[in-house]
Order: sequence, then structure tokens, then C-alpha cells
Amino acid sequence: MSFKIIRNKYTLSTLTIFLFLCLSYFFFIPHIQNMNLNNENPNFIQRTISKLGFSIDTIIVEGNNFMDSSEVLEDIDIVHKFIYGVKLSTVKDAFSQNPWVKDVLVLRKLPGLITIKIIEREPVAIFLNENIRHLVDINGYSIAEDNIGVFLTLVQIKGEGVLNKIPNLLNIINSESLITKLVHKATWVGNRRWDITLTNQTVIKLPEENPLEAWRYAATLQQKKAVLTNNSKIVDLRIKGKIFLHNYNNQNT
Repeated sequence: MSFKIIRNKYTLSTLTIFLFLCLSYFFFIPHIQNMNLNNENPNFIQRTISKLGFSIDTIIVEGNNFMDSSEVLEDIDIVHKFIYGVKLSTVKDAFSQNPWVKDVLVLRKLPGLITIKIIEREPVAIFLNENIRHLVDINGYSIAEDNIGVFLTLVQIKGEGVLNKIPNLLNIINSESLITKLVHKATWVGNRRWDITLTNQTVIKLPEENPLEAWRYAATLQQKKAVLTNNSKIVDLRIKGKIFLHNYNNQNT
């Protein structure tokens, strides 16, 4: 048996380039990542490898429905930088500082693509704190102040300690779709119970114990007698099994 050796004039040069890239990855890159990329005299290796096609030319940001990514990208200034000279953790930290961002994943793909995948916080309420309106998520984290745009229809909340009670509130008011759409504001009273104000300014006073049961009772009353949308100003459900209605003529029933 004999073997025929075929010599290609490009074999040596191809192998040389391959070895150079391997050495660059395992030796040069860890050092380059620790260098200051904003230096006025960038490292020769960075400039050389970037010219070979390893500079960042495309940045894709996904999942940012409400946050403005342009300002963050301008601040970190990574376009045309050597792709392995940019620390992904630095990019992640820059985006994480935006209050809209709950989590972020940064991916790198050769030769020059950076993908930034964002998970935004979901606004669920408007927290009224003196004269300032805070758009907050379910954990009470403030996403934005005053400039709340399309979220004006969210339930407004107020009261000392109310930010810790948001999941409890949503569990109550979302349990009955018939009257959920009527809710305008919720006040956490005395750090123990809820007053729910409807869009027609009717106030439903819920009890400290079993507020969910009382809320369901209010939905039943609305379905049968429309007590929440008639002339009642206050619907007092604080005493189990009883209902006290105060109308606009200051008459109790």
C-alpha cells in the first residue's frame, strides 16, 4: 500500500494563519481585555486584529419595549472596538443601571456581532408619594417618576407600607373581573386594611380580615343591584355579613 502526498502551495500560509489566531485567542485576548480600550493610543494588537475583521460592527438590542437603549450604547461606546477587548460584564452593568431593566444577557458572536437581550420590569401600579407619581412593579421597585405615559390607567396606590402590599392588592382586585375595571385607587389604611376607590369616586371599605371574601361579596352586590355604580358614596364592608351604604345625600342605608 502506498500513500500519495499532495503538496498545496497554500498549505503553509493557511496553517500559519490558523496558528496565529489560536495563539491570539489563548494568549493575547486575556491581556487585551484588561487594557483600557478608550486610550488615545490603543494597543497595536487590538488595532491589528480589528483590521482583520474582529471589530464590533453590529449591535442588536432585544426586548426593550420602553427603555431607550441609545443613551446607554452611546455611553459605553463599543462600536468598532475589538470584539474580545470589550468585557460583556461591563456592557451588562451599564444596561442594568436603567430602572426599566430587570435582567440582561449579553452575547458575543464572531466576527463583529454583540446581542443584548433585555427583560424589562412590568409596571403594575402608580405609587402616589406626596406630589410625585412613581411607576412601580409588583415588588414596589420604582421604574419611572411622573413621566408614566401609557400607564395612566393602572391602579393608583397610597399609604404607609403600601409598596409591600402590592401582590396582596392585585390578588384581591383581579379576582372579580366584573369590578376590576372599575378600580381607580387603593389606599392602605392604618397598615392593616384597604379602601378601594372606584372611577366614579365610590369608596369600598374592605375589612382587615378576609378582604378577598368581602371583595367578592361586593362583586355579587354589583351584579345583582349595581350598588357600586348607583348613588352610593361609601360601601362599607368592614363588618362581616353586613353592608352599610352612604349615599351623596348623607343618608345611610
